[in-house]
Amino acid sequence: MPRDTDRVRHGGPPSTGTNASSALTGSVGYAENGAGRREARDLEGEFAIDFDTADRVSVGDAAAYEFVPRPFRIARGRHGAGGRYDYGGMTIAFQAGQQRTFNGRLALEHGSFSTGTRRRRR
Repeated sequence: MPRDTDRVRHGGPPSTGTNASSALTGSVGYAENGAGRREARDLEGEFAIDFDTADRVSVGDAAAYEFVPRPFRIARGRHGAGGRYDYGGMTIAFQAGQQRTFNGRLALEHGSFSTGTRRRRR
């Protein structure tokens, strides 16, 4: 299955004189089967600000498409339908630098999946 992926990044220190840098990144993934039918597509983008304290704030968005050619078994007696699946979501995150007493990453995600809505805090 041919698969193509492209990435782009733009960023650098801002001209405002602050001690932070920003970056805008994006990627596109595309896959098709041997017959030339699109089976998957992934679009992702993120804007992030990295502070000199090693803290980071970011906002990301993603959209995906997947084609499942036939129904598939999930578990005994449970099957997923074949066909087209479009889903995506948005993430807002804060990552505290290692110099902090409590460090780590807090992220909030909201998006779609199959016929429902996906929400996650991590």
